[in-house]
Order: sequence, then structure tokens, then C-alpha cells
Amino acid sequence: VELDPENYQGRYRRATCLLALGRSKQAVPDLDATIKLKPSFWQAKEQRAGVFFKQGRFDQAVKDSEDCKAYSQNSRNLIQEIKTAKQHLSNAEIYMKRGHYDYALKSIDKIKEKCPWSVDVKRLQADCYEFYGEVDKTITALRPLVQLSPSTAPETYLRLSKLFYQKAELSSALDQIRE
Repeated sequence: VELDPENYQGRYRRATCLLALGRSKQAVPDLDATIKLKPSFWQAKEQRAGVFFKQGRFDQAVKDSEDCKAYSQNSRNLIQEIKTAKQHLSNAEIYMKRGHYDYALKSIDKIKEKCPWSVDVKRLQADCYEFYGEVDKTITALRPLVQLSPSTAPETYLRLSKLFYQKAELSSALDQIRE
């Protein structure tokens, strides 16, 4: 790729390999470059739409899927999945605001497998568990947020520290503060 930066196929192949290794954040710039170099290469847009969907970036996923729906049944199916997931996330947020945490968790459960890298889903899930006093589940939901959203890592570490303190695990609480 470095030898021939204008080679869209090389960038696409590298992005595909990165996705296979679970490195979606590193794959997206290669997919962006592939699409910039060859806008008609719909497979790259379809691949990027899938990543955006898993990250909970629904509007961007729909845009890319719309561009591919004439070429691929998978894109048409993904558009429907995105609409459903977006509705479940919206329902979960509404339930949270109204204090119906059990219904919010049910809505989150319907999309958490399809959007495993979504910061919003993880955060809502952690909020629900924290309301119910399930500290271990809250910690489990919060830990991935450090990698998924580095910009909110300090707040996440502080929240984790407070949760470990509630559990009387002082050494773990201090470790989170040091991070």
C-alpha cells in the first residue's frame, strides 16, 4: 500500500484483513481511501456500512447501504436491520428517561449483538445495570468503552473506580484512577 498509494485494491484488501483481525477503527480509513480512489467500488461501501452499523453509526451506515442497494441484496437487508436497531435504541433511550429500566434493557438486548462496538448501547446498558445495583454487570458493560471511545476514557475510568470502591475493592479502584 505504501509503495502504490493510488492502488484501491491494495487498500481494500488491507481493510478486509484488518476487519478479519477485529481492527475496525484501523480499517475504516483504508475503506475511506478506497472509496475516494474509486467511488464506483460498491463492495468497499458495503463493507464500510457494516462497520458503521456495528459501531452504532446508523445514519452513515444507511447512506453507504443506500449507495449499494442496487447491487447487493445484503445492503437491502442491512438497511432493514439498521432501521430496526435504530428504533430499538430510540425505545431504550425513551424507556430510560421514563424510568422503565427493565424495558430499556430488553430493547438493548435486541441490538447489542448486532452493534457490539456501539458506545451508546454499552453506556445505556451500564446505566440500566447501575440503576439496579448490579455493579459487576455495570463494570463489564463499561470496560469496553475505554477502547471504543478514548475521548471519554477519563470519565469512564472515574466511573469504574467508583464502582470498584462500592464493591470494597480498593486496589482495583486505585488502579482505575491511575489509568
